[in-house]
Amino acid sequence: MRCFAGGLVIVCWLAVLCGCAGVSSTDYLEPHVLNIREGSQSIGTSLGGRAIECVSLGGGEELIVFIAGIHGSEPAGVPLVKRMIEELRADPALLDGRRVVVVVNANPDGLAEARRFNDHGIDLNRNFPAGNHSTTRDRHGQHPLSEPESKALYDLFNSLPRPARVITLHQPLKCMDYDGPEATTRPLAEALADASGLPVKKLGSRPGSLGSWLGVDQQIPTITVEFYKSDTDLSSAELWERYGRMMMAAVSYPAPPAVE
Repeated sequence: MRCFAGGLVIVCWLAVLCGCAGVSSTDYLEPHVLNIREGSQSIGTSLGGRAIECVSLGGGEELIVFIAGIHGSEPAGVPLVKRMIEELRADPALLDGRRVVVVVNANPDGLAEARRFNDHGIDLNRNFPAGNHSTTRDRHGQHPLSEPESKALYDLFNSLPRPARVITLHQPLKCMDYDGPEATTRPLAEALADASGLPVKKLGSRPGSLGSWLGVDQQIPTITVEFYKSDTDLSSAELWERYGRMMMAAVSYPAPPAVE
């Protein structure tokens, strides 16, 4: 584990203080270190046997991570990240000083069935080892990282340097939500709101969510883009026309200053 070791200690300590069931055991928190290289690769396998694809572009120091499809009933982000990958490959100058890592579809079984949850009926965006993870709801999992899909994302982040920002793509709350340091994350959210037409709206950190784990616990600027429900009906070209400028702004946004 490279960049998240300190955060993991904090998460586990908070979990013990809060009495969250299962979090006191660290067996399932042990990360598997992935060899994330340029191009496409699988970072894990879903319960249904589908590959969880990751694409890495560029080799710069500033790391930006995009995640689409973590809720299978919110599909609009998947064609958007695929088109973004095409645009970045067509114009490598956009990657100068940057590395962009994209999880194209974090919940392939859910997407295949147009279903929010994975094949165990677990909400993957409530299954991360955040300090606020709760086992009081069956949909959150018996313990953090109980699901192979969320564990694949956990392993990915623990195999990467600390990201400058993380962009996750959701529906249908039609806003630009954010978690992370207010001074750096709010301006990023506002810049992406200006580029998309979606208003900034702080929804609050959900138990065991990626935003809670990365944005709150690790203080990494994390944006949750909430598209319209009706965006599901748009073609890939129509989605790009509406949100392409926002996607590229997320790549080119100035990196926040390093925290000493």
